[in-house]
Amino acid sequence: PYGAQIAEHCVLLSKLDPKMQVSADLSPEDAEAIVANINAVGRTLSFRESEVPHGYLFLKPSPGGDDDDKPKVYDTFEPFLTKQSESKDYQRYDTFNEAVDEFYSTIGDGLVSQLPNDDWVIEKTVVSNDDPNSGWNVSFTLTDGMDFDTWSDQDFPTSYKQDCENILDDHENWTYWFLSEGTLTGWGGYDGSFLTCTHQPANQFYRFQIGLGANNMNENHGYSGWFTYTGTHMSTPVMGSGDFFGDLDCTLPYQIEYDYTATDCSGNSADFGYTVNITGEVCDPDGTGAGLVGTGTTGTADSGSDVAAAAAEPRGPIQVSHIVPNPTQDFAQIGFNALESMRLKVSLYDASGMFIKSLFDGRVEKNQMYTLDIQASALQSGVYQVRMSSQNVSIVKQFLVTE
Repeated sequence: PYGAQIAEHCVLLSKLDPKMQVSADLSPEDAEAIVANINAVGRTLSFRESEVPHGYLFLKPSPGGDDDDKPKVYDTFEPFLTKQSESKDYQRYDTFNEAVDEFYSTIGDGLVSQLPNDDWVIEKTVVSNDDPNSGWNVSFTLTDGMDFDTWSDQDFPTSYKQDCENILDDHENWTYWFLSEGTLTGWGGYDGSFLTCTHQPANQFYRFQIGLGANNMNENHGYSGWFTYTGTHMSTPVMGSGDFFGDLDCTLPYQIEYDYTATDCSGNSADFGYTVNITGEVCDPDGTGAGLVGTGTTGTADSGSDVAAAAAEPRGPIQVSHIVPNPTQDFAQIGFNALESMRLKVSLYDASGMFIKSLFDGRVEKNQMYTLDIQASALQSGVYQVRMSSQNVSIVKQFLVTE
């Protein structure tokens, strides 16, 4: 792809005019000089096949403003510096990949939030693969999600991305989203950097895709998409494009709140509410590990207990039958059935994850029912977690302590 640039480079090295007419203006001496420079450049390029070439990122004034006042933005990149480009503004990198690509990896767990209007917000922190002390806080808002049938029936061309061979093709079950808003906020060595991101391509031929294999990397449940960015990076105005992809845990922490009002024929009413908490402690695709937490009642006091008991379902080698009463003021009890013999730890934590006390640490026997008492009178009002763990079990149940 660089043939024309190399040819012009060789002509300039020969101190000739690239616009000259060969038949009229080229002398034998000039021809020999061009051939010599072509051979020299050829030897240089051949040598570079065995090493990593440098990278050169060329800059240009950004649109708008006076030429002298315009900030510089990225223009093109090349694996070598030609004679005709020596006078341009450029940044030199040790490798061509450094000039072309920057790669980042996720730190810890990201968070996906579904808003009341059904938009999704993906938030995560990424670190530079080349600098462990620099990275970005990412926030992408995805809107207008649609299934494949709807997506493929638009009045403009649409498609999906699946570049990896031999992985699951499940694109007909994916959902397709528009990137309505995105930001990258620098941290560490990038502190003060800020980029605004928009959907790419602008004609929406591709969208952000979510589903099994949708991350375009593996067969996990994940997401991927393409975006453009503009802003400042380490005080330098920049613009460009990038890819955003990752896996989605099947139980990222989230809450579902339910509020009810019951009114009888005399006009008397009672309010009740509870929250389903998906903790994310374990991968629980059927949701049976969710704890149920009452949010207060002004009617039947043990209604929350009934709901909690009804939610108990078989879950691996431990079945949790109940945690009652919930909410409670002074006392609660958790019951469970062991389907296998094992050593089991049961501990109490507050909502922030701070350890409160051990409730049980010992061996449980197969097909035995167990109940553990929880003295709640000394606990402050709030949400608490009962964590049950062994070599192959991890369960979290929650209850509410009220005044």
